[in-house]
Amino acid sequence: MEIKKLIPAPEIRNWTGPFDDKEYYFNLGKQQSEKIIQWLSVKPDQKILDIGCGCGRIAIHFFNYLNKQGQYIGIDSNKKLLSYCADNISAINNNFQFKFIDAYNGSYSRDGELKCQDIIFPIEDESVDIVIMWSVFTHMYLIDIDAYLKEIYRVLKKGGVFISSFNLYNKFISNQIKMEKAYLDIKYRINENSYSLNKETPEKGFAHNEEIVKELYWKNEFLIREIKYGIWSSKELVGEFHDCIIAQK
Repeated sequence: MEIKKLIPAPEIRNWTGPFDDKEYYFNLGKQQSEKIIQWLSVKPDQKILDIGCGCGRIAIHFFNYLNKQGQYIGIDSNKKLLSYCADNISAINNNFQFKFIDAYNGSYSRDGELKCQDIIFPIEDESVDIVIMWSVFTHMYLIDIDAYLKEIYRVLKKGGVFISSFNLYNKFISNQIKMEKAYLDIKYRINENSYSLNKETPEKGFAHNEEIVKELYWKNEFLIREIKYGIWSSKELVGEFHDCIIAQK
């Protein structure tokens, strides 16, 4: 199938970022999906959970990759984006399903009824092979990240793998921000272990202490297989924007 037909209109896709340019939107999703497949060794018959799936930017690039046994489940707190996915992606391939979680976020879902610590994913225990979280933990407090890690551990099969993007804060990042060499000016200290782009609405963009983030993974019994550092820390680099942690149950 020609998946470019599944690119949503600007009023839909711009909910998830500055995506007036449809080619940029498409190519970003393509690049990220290719990295996910390569880095996580995704097989066509596996079951994938995309937490924070938005309007399917990454999902559409698995449309021609997964076979009849493969499944793709996206969950999000934005009903409008999920409606688009259901009407335009699930309607063509029922192996792609999209589910709502009523999660509160101070920046992106202020109408949400549930704190992240109270969220239970609408997914069965030990039922998915791969979990994707792109630009989700970058908008969450550490206490909420801890709660989501527990849920991810619950739904992943033994040996299952997941990738999550972060802005990891360390001494190098601190110096880069002070010298104005970082792409993101995450300078507002929110608490001992977290900084933000915005003092009034911290969920607009967090950087969390790298060592504390690692401890949360270990606390929830994950093996950190690899950390791929992004270019947000330096205007002199090229590559994936955010830091990515690849972990295994």
